[in-house]
Amino acid sequence: MPFAYRITKSKYARDLSGTGAYLNGGRWNYPGTYMLYTASSVALATLETLAHIRKGITPKGFVLVTLYLPDREVPKLEDHLHLKEQWHKLPPYEAFTKEIGDTDIFKNHFFISVPSAVTLKDRNFLINPLHQDINSVRIVDTEPYDFDQRLL
Repeated sequence: MPFAYRITKSKYARDLSGTGAYLNGGRWNYPGTYMLYTASSVALATLETLAHIRKGITPKGFVLVTLYLPDREVPKLEDHLHLKEQWHKLPPYEAFTKEIGDTDIFKNHFFISVPSAVTLKDRNFLINPLHQDINSVRIVDTEPYDFDQRLL
């Protein structure tokens, strides 16, 4: 698994700091925890991004960022604990999933694989930007990304 993908506004294309998650939190972290959310495929990155865009809005100014991750064994969330049934439903079990992301399970790893709440069979990768190995992540490519209008 050497590659991960993000779709983001172009002004954040080179930002691997996890500041957005630090400021706003996410499914897997409370505000105050740096985390970089990525997907295992372009298709999943597309769906994950669209899940956070208000309906009726045509997303503009986005880029696809391809990241190279060092080739190593990636710990999977299921290796550590069991997810509660229905964890992926709305409203999310935010306290449950956020607690997972804020625990030592994440903090002790450079990156970890978690299931996507959008497509349960696919995987997202949570990257710890404060980890000592963060400099081994490389931005391989950035390119403008237009969402297929049929998805909107």
